[in-house]
Amino acid sequence: MDGENLRTTKYSDGSAIPNVTDKTAWTSLTIGAYCNYQNAKGTDTVATYGRLYNWYAATDSHNIAPIGWHVPTDAEWTLLTTFLGGESVAGGKMKETGTIHWFSPNTAATNESGFSATPSGVCIGKILPTAFDELGVQGLYWSCTQYDASEAWVLNLGHDITSCGHGYYFKQVGFAVRLVKDPLFDKPTNSNITYGTMSDQDGNVYKTVTIGTQTWMAENLRTTKYIDGTSIPNVTSASKWLKLTTGAYCNYNNTTSVDTIATYGSLYNWYAVNTGKLAPKDWHVPTNAEYSTLISNLGGRCFAGGKLKEAGTAHWLSPNKGSDNSYGFTALPGGYCSGTFTGLGIYGYWWSSTEDSETVALCTQIGTFGISMSNWIFTGENVGFSVRCVKD
Repeated sequence: MDGENLRTTKYSDGSAIPNVTDKTAWTSLTIGAYCNYQNAKGTDTVATYGRLYNWYAATDSHNIAPIGWHVPTDAEWTLLTTFLGGESVAGGKMKETGTIHWFSPNTAATNESGFSATPSGVCIGKILPTAFDELGVQGLYWSCTQYDASEAWVLNLGHDITSCGHGYYFKQVGFAVRLVKDPLFDKPTNSNITYGTMSDQDGNVYKTVTIGTQTWMAENLRTTKYIDGTSIPNVTSASKWLKLTTGAYCNYNNTTSVDTIATYGSLYNWYAVNTGKLAPKDWHVPTNAEYSTLISNLGGRCFAGGKLKEAGTAHWLSPNKGSDNSYGFTALPGGYCSGTFTGLGIYGYWWSSTEDSETVALCTQIGTFGISMSNWIFTGENVGFSVRCVKD
């Protein structure tokens, strides 16, 4: 883990992180943003305490961390504090010593871990009379693990305690960020992976790969039939696609190229997934929980995408950050259809079979700009996403 608070103003793809200085605007944000404590303009304050980021910035798909690093999961923070003897004593071992930056008494601060935590405070927008609070008193650090739709897990260090706190706070609050280096998985390179095969109801043959206890298709589904042999309607009209209430598929840009379809697969709406008849025999469209298991097997969603993406830029647009396909999953950027076609080469979206409500379902997403893999709640059954199946 790095020994200073993050102070970047850009995501790893070079795009700017918005610097929001208005406290009312800050409180209502649902996109990534950063600020400096008290909106300080001097370099000394930023160099000492770093910048404050909301959770949306810490977990944005453009990736706030450089290649090879990531925002730690809540589990990784726990690993660190456990290594230091547990939460009851870890705080003192992580805090910078003395009272140059920490308020007195800076209880039990030894910094024997070398973490050199500084009390960077928080940005809380318009919740209090002042938008900022706790400089010198507390150091709080985001994890990339959400607690629920509105809050996420945080590690907290205080000037007058030796312990470290572990709790959850609103995603709009601005906290410091520390990065942890990606683990080096003891996994074979793609060339050493032994692939299996399976066939769909059209007779298309796909590679398969086992990751943990799960066996996955290593290619995107491209069947034109349900398992009972009935045809899945191929809808090419944008207006008709958006009015559908039954299953359908399309190919990106309505291509008829056999090579393109074989590479990227087809795009299916939620109604096709929800029939329960889309997957080949002995396979099924994965649940959101099964995607979460896959992500966990790869060490967490903050960098799972890089381990799954096909390496290089033959199909992913540059920069395809962090891709190595070391697990053989060979995730491809099939884009999506929402009446119009978007994102080929940039994004891969895959349906899960988990429904959140009558009009909302869950999917997972990987982008070319980073190494994270996100679970999304997506509104609208008439969006066309790729499908991967997992063995029963």
